[in-house]
Amino acid sequence: MNQKTNESSGPSDLPGNAYPVSARATWRRDGDFIVDGTGKKIAQMNGDPAEHEWNQRRILAAVNAMQDTPTQFIEELVEKCSDNIILGLISRDREMTATLQRMEEKIVAHCREIEQLREMMNSCRVFEEQRALLQQAPGSAEYEALLHTLGLR
Repeated sequence: MNQKTNESSGPSDLPGNAYPVSARATWRRDGDFIVDGTGKKIAQMNGDPAEHEWNQRRILAAVNAMQDTPTQFIEELVEKCSDNIILGLISRDREMTATLQRMEEKIVAHCREIEQLREMMNSCRVFEEQRALLQQAPGSAEYEALLHTLGLR
């Protein structure tokens, strides 16, 4: 049986690795295997059996969608996209780091404000305690009358 081959498409574009045209037909699932158009086993799923179907579907969708696309083009496309994705992630990371730094600065400022308010509340509490003690001291009634007479109360 003489099969035609295609030198520019298929699993490898390297010279000498021609892939039979008949095998280039849509890949499919066969149990835990992925098979080519001739039924030849191309890959076997390993790992968590619950993920086999999902992984097979992803692999098959990618392979079948790119069936007539030269491998070199796919590799270049992935490289370019990867570079853009990486640059985007780096940019996003910088933005998020700056945002976190601003938030941290605000938190520190709010913590300072809270500490100042606690100190003020403590001062008020101490003042009220001292005032209560003074009102119980001998002569406090006369002192209050004097303050009132002087217009200080």
